[in-house]
Amino acid sequence: MLYRTICGKRVEAERTDLETGIVFLQMIELALRNEQMQRENNRLNKESKRLDRKARLLDMHNKVLIYKRNITIVHNEALKMYSLLVSLQTDLLRSQLKILSAQESLLRTIESKKQKGKQEKKVEENLPANQINKQN
Repeated sequence: MLYRTICGKRVEAERTDLETGIVFLQMIELALRNEQMQRENNRLNKESKRLDRKARLLDMHNKVLIYKRNITIVHNEALKMYSLLVSLQTDLLRSQLKILSAQESLLRTIESKKQKGKQEKKVEENLPANQINKQN
């Protein structure tokens, strides 16, 4: 048997030209299909890589959103604590104001008693002098 090489394939020479042409066309068709399938495979690989990148980006975006939510929760808790602290400071300042007011009132009372005491001393000191003057 004789063979011919067509498109890198050995083909029997006994076949007729029509059969050889059909085999040749089938081989070309298979080569074209193979090339088309490789292109499709490459396209699908690129699409798969693109989708993987997109999935990773979405995953990172979700993590960022979770971190932001956690930060917001912590921030809200910090604001609540700050509000409580301000409230406690306000109560403390009110209490200190009441204490200062009471101290001021006490100081006025003490001062007025001192003044009364001084006036009574003056009156007592003046009494003997007045009584002496009356006797004269």
